[in-house]
Amino acid sequence: LVSKMRRYEGHLALPENRRPISLMRLLGKIIEKTLNPRLQDSLSTLIPS
Repeated sequence: LVSKMRRYEGHLALPENRRPISLMRLLGKIIEKTLNPRLQDSLSTLIPS
């Protein structure tokens, strides 16, 4: 996921503007924290462990 976010940053962040990169990193952490549990829940329901 981190590499995907890095690639995403590369598309969005302008070279003269450093602020969006840190914002994207912050957003990435938030997304990771909120999405990961949900993804794991949906995966565990799909794939019986």
